[in-house]
Amino acid sequence: MKANKLILILGCLHIGLAAYPQYNLNFESDCNTRNAAVFSQALIEIVGQEKVTELLESKSYFYIDFAVDSLGYVKNINRTSMKFPKQLDDTIRRKIKDYLIANKKRFYICYDIRPENDKRKMYKIITTDYRNNNEQPHASGGFPVGELFYSSYKLYIEDKPKKPLTIFEYLQKEM
Repeated sequence: MKANKLILILGCLHIGLAAYPQYNLNFESDCNTRNAAVFSQALIEIVGQEKVTELLESKSYFYIDFAVDSLGYVKNINRTSMKFPKQLDDTIRRKIKDYLIANKKRFYICYDIRPENDKRKMYKIITTDYRNNNEQPHASGGFPVGELFYSSYKLYIEDKPKKPLTIFEYLQKEM
């Protein structure tokens, strides 16, 4: 009898939790940098180290905004902005989308926290808004990691380290 009640309670709890999905929200200031690291690693896996090195040496960049599920898994690409060599423009978008979805790359849904609210309160406000408005969360990522990647690499080289990192090694360090 007690076992039946326990199973019933656990079943109800499971159904209740399934009705309110968890959201992969992040309120940290480095949230977009974390997403850029995931995206940059995916780009390395898609096109390889040699091609990524070429992209870095030509000062290419890529910004992507995508629809994600509540856990941060990519569902679709909303928009992109890039400066890539022409031969990559069309093929890379399709490859990236296919790769991110097939390999279940997970991104944070980034938010700035308001000073008057704590994380728990902001989480509740945001998740309630998603549920009430039936909105699709979105996340973004970029390549290379960090908004000032090329400038910071240039300063690093100007400091003349004894054994300087290649631009690819510097990217890996930043990830």
